Amino acid sequence: MNLKYKLFSIALVCMILVLTACQQGEDKDNEAKGTKGIDIETSMLNDNLYTTESQMDFGVILNITNRGYHNVKPSDFILTYSGFDEGLVDLYDAPKTFSSSNDEILFGADPFHEGTTYPVLVSGNVHLPWASQETDFEYHMNLFVKYCYRYKTVLSSVVCIDPSQGYDSNAACKMRKVHFSGGQGAPIVFTEVMPIVASNKVVFQVYLKNGGEGLAFPSKGIFGSSPLMSCADLERNSQNFAQLTVEATLGGKTVECTPNPAKVDSEGTYVLCSFGKPDKETGAYSAVLNLETEYVYVDSADAPVSITFLKE
Repeated sequence: MNLKYKLFSIALVCMILVLTACQQGEDKDNEAKGTKGIDIETSMLNDNLYTTESQMDFGVILNITNRGYHNVKPSDFILTYSGFDEGLVDLYDAPKTFSSSNDEILFGADPFHEGTTYPVLVSGNVHLPWASQETDFEYHMNLFVKYCYRYKTVLSSVVCIDPSQGYDSNAACKMRKVHFSGGQGAPIVFTEVMPIVASNKVVFQVYLKNGGEGLAFPSKGIFGSSPLMSCADLERNSQNFAQLTVEATLGGKTVECTPNPAKVDSEGTYVLCSFGKPDKETGAYSAVLNLETEYVYVDSADAPVSITFLKE
């Protein structure tokens, strides 16, 4: 056997080992990737605003883009505005959502397409009674746009159920910890599933965290005709902050998870999803574990506005 053939054989074996290790420890079935949800980029309708009057109109464009994988209706999206002196600034047109028609959908991304973008115009007027009298004056404000939207994270993963707890060397599959890198196309991400075989049941330790830059809240109580909480008031110290519920099914059957709800913040947490242990005579088998959590995500964007008032 010549040296060139030996090197090729060694390289091939190493490659097989690396691929096998990856397949044992990381899920490859989920197409949805990323930790983004809905993103807003702002720009001025007109730059270099200046006037010799004591008041001036302005416009801010909000480019609202769904960078995640979950579709959003206008009724599940709220815009709020702050950061300005209401005695000096009037907002003429401040849309509360991205479209007045609930038939419009902010479609999410998929493996082949980016998510859709809706431009929204926020217009207003700045009135300064003392401006344009003796000297030029620059007025600056930062329009703070806070937005809330209903979103969900979904994960499906093939897991192994082995009643022998790994002692059967001839088992059809092996129970293993599965890592999920890159997210599931939403700001809340499942990061790991670890099987634990107890004496009378099988338990999956499911890890999840907030992988985005915003805040998460339970999906109920914010949208609808009689909301219990206002989007504008949702903060880190608000009631039910990060308290999310995880729903799970295994092979089409509901699996109970605890604690539910669990505090899902940027540091992460885990829930234990368990079901009755199968009989050893059934042998090891593979099943699909479906995980889902629905929530309201709160994020924000800034829109700087500058107007120069010139002396007459």
